[in-house]
Amino acid sequence: MRAPMHGSTDVADSWCRLLWMQAMTQLDWTPEFGLVDGLRDSYEKDFGRGNFRKAADFTTDDMILEKAKGKVPVMA
Repeated sequence: MRAPMHGSTDVADSWCRLLWMQAMTQLDWTPEFGLVDGLRDSYEKDFGRGNFRKAADFTTDDMILEKAKGKVPVMA
């Protein structure tokens, strides 16, 4: 048996269940597979094949930092 949840987690859990039920009812939708199978499928299709393994591009970060230079106090 699942341990009772407390605080805002109960509300978030209930809200997610409600949205899931609404999607199933209003859209006549059912998931093709569960969470674990979905995560496994995503990993195998995206990362398992070596996709998305290119060098990080920090061009935008450098532009933002250059514009903010001297305007943001440095916390020590």
